[in-house]
Amino acid sequence: EAAREPFLRVVKQCYELNSGIQDRMGKILGKALEDAQAHVEAQRAQRSAMHPSAANTSIMQELNHSFKHATELQQRLSEMRTKLDECRTSTAFGLSTLDV
Repeated sequence: EAAREPFLRVVKQCYELNSGIQDRMGKILGKALEDAQAHVEAQRAQRSAMHPSAANTSIMQELNHSFKHATELQQRLSEMRTKLDECRTSTAFGLSTLDV
């Protein structure tokens, strides 16, 4: 039992460090996701404001392309946030099982 204690302390410190890193990543991902959502909304508003005509077809195509990329980025960030939440849950569980 006494021999395990130093090992458990190191493991606990690793879990705590991991938790801190996850918190920082969560803040960064949260900000990036907010920015992506704002960009998507701006793109959506810009597309809605345009009226299809021969004069602005290329502009509309560019907006559609940009909107597609912005929504893909938003989706990827959302998926990353979900994975991070899963990691946080796993880390919290692992930390709660240590008796140190």
